[in-house]
Amino acid sequence: MTFNIETLQFAAFLQFKKCNEIFLYKVFYCYSNILKDIIIFVKYRYNSSIVYILKESNGNCLFIYNEISLSVPPGYMIHDISYCNNRNNEIILFIKAFDDNEVGNDFASYILLYYDILNGGTCKTFHQFNNPDGFYSDVFFNSTGEEMFVVDENQLYIYVYKSKVRSLKRTCQIIVLEQYSTEQLNLMNLPKYLLCSDGL
Repeated sequence: MTFNIETLQFAAFLQFKKCNEIFLYKVFYCYSNILKDIIIFVKYRYNSSIVYILKESNGNCLFIYNEISLSVPPGYMIHDISYCNNRNNEIILFIKAFDDNEVGNDFASYILLYYDILNGGTCKTFHQFNNPDGFYSDVFFNSTGEEMFVVDENQLYIYVYKSKVRSLKRTCQIIVLEQYSTEQLNLMNLPKYLLCSDGL
C-alpha cells in the first residue's frame, strides 16, 4: 500500500496472488511523462520474474496497470535487480544473473542484462563480468540515466543507452490505454491493427 502525504491517507491494500514458491522482490517508484506516477514491483525467483506496473486510482486505491513476465537466458539465475529512469522517461531494469551450473563453486560467472519496461521486448545481455565473482561488482548511472558505469575487477566500463524514438502510433496507444479499459476499447470497435501491434 502507499501513504499520501498530502491527505495523510493510506491506500487500500493491493494483494498479489498467493504462491507456494519463495520469491524475492524489489520495489521502485518511477515517473513517466505518459503514465505519470507508477510503482514497479518486481517479484523474482531463479531464472524468471514477474514485473507489475502499479498505479493509484482517483479513489486512493492501487491497481495493477500491467503485468510482464521476464526470463533470463537459460541456465542463469537472477541474483539482483536494479532500475534506472532516464531523461526520456524510459524505465530500464538491470538484472544481474549468474550461471546456475556453477552454484556451489567458489566463483560463478555473472552477466548483466537490461530490459526496457515500457517498450517491451526481451532481456538483453550487455556485460559479461571478468571478475570470477560478479557478486561484488557494481553498476552506477549518470544523472540522465543514459550512461551506465560497470565496475568489474580493476576496470570501469561505460555503456551508453541511446533512447529509442517512440513512434506516434505507440505514443497514441499508450495514451488511449491510459484513458480506456480493454472492454471499453472493444466496444468502440476500433480497427484491430491500431491496438494489436507493438505488443498490445
